[in-house]
Amino acid sequence: AHISEKYLPPRERLVYWLARLYKHHLTTTTGGNLSLIDDDGVLYITPSGGDKALVSPSDVALCKPGSNVFEGTKQPSMEWRLHTSAYSARKDCRACLHAHSVALIAFSLAMDNGLDSTRCFQIDHPGIPGKSSRNETKKKRE
Repeated sequence: AHISEKYLPPRERLVYWLARLYKHHLTTTTGGNLSLIDDDGVLYITPSGGDKALVSPSDVALCKPGSNVFEGTKQPSMEWRLHTSAYSARKDCRACLHAHSVALIAFSLAMDNGLDSTRCFQIDHPGIPGKSSRNETKKKRE
C-alpha cells in the first residue's frame, strides 16, 4: 500500500523527495541539499557529501530551535546556513531546496566561459542576507 509522503516522518520525507530529485536529474550524485522545518520548529537537513541516491533517514541531521548543534549520524549539509537564512527571511517557508541540476550547471559554466550575459537571465534572492548577483560579484573582482 502506498502512503502519501505528507504522512511520513520528517527524515523519511526528506529522503523521499531527495530520491525523486535525483531520479529526475534535478541534482547530481553529490550535489545539492534539501531541508524542512517541522511544526515544532526542528530543522531537518540532508547530509554533506555522499551519494544523494543512497541517503537513508538516519543520515538526515536535525537541529532544534535556538541551537546551532546538529544531531545525527552524519554532518549536515555545509550549506545549512543558507537554509537557515532563507527560513529567517521567510517565516512562511517550511522547506528549502538547493539543487544542482545538470542543465543549470551547464548554464553556469557557459556564463563563466564568456557567454554573452545580456542573453542570459538570473534569479536573485533579495530576501536572503548576504547574497549578491553574479554580475555584482564579477564587477567586484574586476
